[in-house]
Amino acid sequence: MSPKEGQLPCIDDFLTAIFQKYGYDFRNYSSNNKRNRIEVCLAETKSETLEELTEKLCEDKECFYEILSKLTITVTHLFRNPGFFQAVQKEILPYLKEFPSFKVWHAGCSSGEELFSMMILVEEAGLLDRSVFYGTDINPKALKKARSGIVTAESVRRGAKAYHEAGGHFTLTDYFRVNHGFGLFRRVPDWTGGRRPNVVISVHNLATDTSFGEMHVIFCRNVLIYFNEDLQNRALELITESLVSGGYLCLGIQETLMFSSVDSFYDTVDKKHKIYRKK
Repeated sequence: MSPKEGQLPCIDDFLTAIFQKYGYDFRNYSSNNKRNRIEVCLAETKSETLEELTEKLCEDKECFYEILSKLTITVTHLFRNPGFFQAVQKEILPYLKEFPSFKVWHAGCSSGEELFSMMILVEEAGLLDRSVFYGTDINPKALKKARSGIVTAESVRRGAKAYHEAGGHFTLTDYFRVNHGFGLFRRVPDWTGGRRPNVVISVHNLATDTSFGEMHVIFCRNVLIYFNEDLQNRALELITESLVSGGYLCLGIQETLMFSSVDSFYDTVDKKHKIYRKK
């Protein structure tokens, strides 16, 4: 069974049941995204109907958390869009140098590869000791992977070219110990020892949770495109509340603040790479 346009009320009933049972709110995701994600869930669980899928997920907690990654998008790469990271080095790193300490939040960090990328740039700028990084997502499974610091060797190989295009000063293997098909992020002190004094990785839901401290830079790239207009505004208002005056907001290439409820709070720094500065 494939959920079509006429079945959207049934989809919303399904998503309401998920929200009431587990607290994850996908009801204000875009219509196309909801249909596409639920098609994947139906196939993954071999369910014939939404009613059957609802029953499976609400009665089996483990099944729900296994399928949660199918309801969310977890695509991330090291130094994805190298031109963006070049712009970060040009526009944002000089700003961070002005502070004895600063906070960077990656909202929707998935398995952490963008987070690792920014940490590498901050280290190469000599600023890592001043920083606190926050990586958040709604998917505990993805966050567990981010905490491990482990990526695939293919990810390191693919990221190596992007790292150089982004203006990296060394080689990506200076930051990853590659062995048996995997790469371990090793450059950050105590990363593998369980103590990460400058990294906090935790669950946070842009659809339901509150603001997240006073951040100097917030990355929320390729997250808003899956939300409808109301949820986009809700997330952007939360982000704006979490950002210090003069701080930077970075969105994905297909995202914009134009016509949003917070547009007037920002100046555009780099229109192409979607970098904005809070007034």
